[in-house]
Amino acid sequence: MLVSSIFVEHKFNFLSTEQTEGVIVKKSKITSLNDITKLVAPCDSMYFCDEKIPLSSYVKGTVEKHENRFFYLKRRNHRIVREAKKWFPLIEPILASYGIPEDFKYFTIVESNLSNVKSPQNAVGYWQLIPNTARSLGLIVNDEIDERYDPVKSTHAACKYLQKSYKRLGNWSNVAASYNMGIGGLRRQLRRQKKDSYYDLKLNRETAQYVYKGIAVKRLIEKAGKYSYRLAKKPESLTTERFVIKENIENLETFAQNHKIDVKTLKKFNPWIRGNRVTYDSTHKFVLELPITQDELTVAMN
Repeated sequence: MLVSSIFVEHKFNFLSTEQTEGVIVKKSKITSLNDITKLVAPCDSMYFCDEKIPLSSYVKGTVEKHENRFFYLKRRNHRIVREAKKWFPLIEPILASYGIPEDFKYFTIVESNLSNVKSPQNAVGYWQLIPNTARSLGLIVNDEIDERYDPVKSTHAACKYLQKSYKRLGNWSNVAASYNMGIGGLRRQLRRQKKDSYYDLKLNRETAQYVYKGIAVKRLIEKAGKYSYRLAKKPESLTTERFVIKENIENLETFAQNHKIDVKTLKKFNPWIRGNRVTYDSTHKFVLELPITQDELTVAMN
């Protein structure tokens, strides 16, 4: 279902800068990977979705390896933490409404670094859904509209998949692994290897690392304050209003001009619009986010 994660290895440059892209970074004296063990909490016990993880030496080493790699990607990680602060409060209640544990929000970082990227295999969005899977989960994917780029709607779709997977696989670590290799694929491996748990399976390289990456991201994001991350104050975001589409929008440029914005801005706030028009669908609700212009904002405040 999902393809190679964006969580990649880099050669690390150890920076002592105090501010990067609006993010204040404490000066660091770290000179080697060994020094990070002084900063990362001991791997004495770990939980994923309230399920205790069996702590073999392999599990400890794998989680700590991914913590090390994630920690040293400072410049990119500050953006990720900012995006997490923005999107996790929207993602969390959606997960809860489907009975999905909150820990699954961390896989949006493993999958896409909380960005609307497109993979070579045509997986798209925060949850990296491929077209056929997205359509089967209720999303519209065509030349005009691609709701995989909508973080809210794609989260609903991902939850439907995770909910279905849990009914078949019975524990959340298995469910997380199935998000990477598919429900059928993981079930076959469980049967073939006569195991019950992801942690006991021998899997392809990507899936074998997948759940551990999620656990590593969870440990670091939850304790971000202990790892030399301190976010600078974000500038206030533009105020937006919601516009429910009730008829065809034949020309996006004309529509944007009528709302005192340009097409580039319209698509920035609504990345799920891929074409130059939007066809009204009485069975599917489309809602635009429109930034309020300065003149409108002044009137609204008076």
